[in-house]
Amino acid sequence: MQEQLDAYKQSQEPDAASFDYICQALRQLALEAKGETPSAVTRLSVVAKSEPQDEQSRSQSPRRIILSRLKAGEVDLLEEELGHLTTLTDVVKGADSLSAILPGDIAEDDITAVLCFVIEADQITFETVDVSPKISTSPMLKLAAEQAPTGRVEREKTTQVLAAVNPPASV
Repeated sequence: MQEQLDAYKQSQEPDAASFDYICQALRQLALEAKGETPSAVTRLSVVAKSEPQDEQSRSQSPRRIILSRLKAGEVDLLEEELGHLTTLTDVVKGADSLSAILPGDIAEDDITAVLCFVIEADQITFETVDVSPKISTSPMLKLAAEQAPTGRVEREKTTQVLAAVNPPASV
């Protein structure tokens, strides 16, 4: 999209295929935002191509977007714009930055295309997010582990209780 804008600025003819792709991506985003799905016929061949397996899995996994060198007021504006595209989690706002975790249901190129209306592409960074489940111990398991007696302590307590209940006979 940046190349398209640069071509217009320099009074050059923009790349038609790239222009069509951008228009189609924006149309598709608009339809998805309305809850409609575009028909298969309206999809471009570029979009309909199957991606290599590793790219598909990467695009389906959550990732962190980091927007940097933002002007005053852009942080809230861009958070709102991203919120229109997808669900944001773990949002961190700085004076001139914004970062959030995005689900894998939207392509990085689509996000960049929309944000480039407001900021430059070099202000946008994506990082992969580790989605491995964190192992946490439930409070009940922790409590059970803390209260679990050791074998020797239990035997000593049992012996003490039996001695108190059945005192030894006097000789």
